Amino acid sequence: MARKQQMPRKPLRQRVAERKAGIKPDEDPSTIKWRKRLGFLANILQGVALIMLLIYLFQYMTGDIAGLNYMVVGLYAILFVIGRGIKIGIDIQKATRK
Repeated sequence: MARKQQMPRKPLRQRVAERKAGIKPDEDPSTIKWRKRLGFLANILQGVALIMLLIYLFQYMTGDIAGLNYMVVGLYAILFVIGRGIKIGIDIQKATRK
């Protein structure tokens, strides 16, 4: 397996000076790429779940469906909450990045 080429480390004094100055260290490009992909997936999950939930409830309100299936409503609500949780986790991770 090929190993990733790592950037050479900065001297300790330079890292300490940057940390005191409030400069954050550079982030790995692969981490940024995966965070963007996960954020996109979370947005898609939230959007699809919300649209399907609204369509289902609109059908119920217009009378096309005889009874409300709580399993379907619960599934859409859970998918929305999972997507929202992923987004919140990404935001927290970005805010607390060292």
